[in-house]
Amino acid sequence: GGTIKSAMADKILLIEYEPDDAQAIIHFACAGGPRDGSTPLEDYPLNGKVAEQFKYNLPEIPGYHTNTPVLTGTFTPETIDLNVVYEVNQITYSIHYVTDQGQEIFTTAPTKASYGQTLDVMPSLPEGYHLPSGSSNEIVLNNNSDYNIVISPDSIIAEVIAKTKDGKELNYRRQINGFYHQPQTFPAPHLNGYQP
Repeated sequence: GGTIKSAMADKILLIEYEPDDAQAIIHFACAGGPRDGSTPLEDYPLNGKVAEQFKYNLPEIPGYHTNTPVLTGTFTPETIDLNVVYEVNQITYSIHYVTDQGQEIFTTAPTKASYGQTLDVMPSLPEGYHLPSGSSNEIVLNNNSDYNIVISPDSIIAEVIAKTKDGKELNYRRQINGFYHQPQTFPAPHLNGYQP
């Protein structure tokens, strides 16, 4: 305020302005996977001055990613709402079915699924094997690409029947207990009048 004097005629008056306080609010959301539609983090305010640049490194969320790890922009007189969507990661995984001694029996082909997805291991369980008592038949995908599932061979009973080359039974039967894929050696029985 004040009076403009004649000495100021045709002069440029410079008025210094200070920028106002400004704010940008970052809103976080997850898309896909077990956290679909959730808000993984509280809204985060960035404070600064109008026309000032801002830069914010986005926090990591396990199993999720953003298109850009850094937010940049310029503060404006109006509050800026920034929406950050974390997309679920796709995991390429294989399931390895192994015995309790670590012998690999079967491995599934590499497959893709979403982080956090629960998978049933029963459909690809090798024939002649089962999960040990108390084992879960599900795995939850994390950032690993390989999952070991301990399996046990089924117990089986094989019956040995002595026959001639033409298929005539020789009145000898024996049951042998064992496990699926377990090699066993046993002596052939000696029968009167016949050679094994």
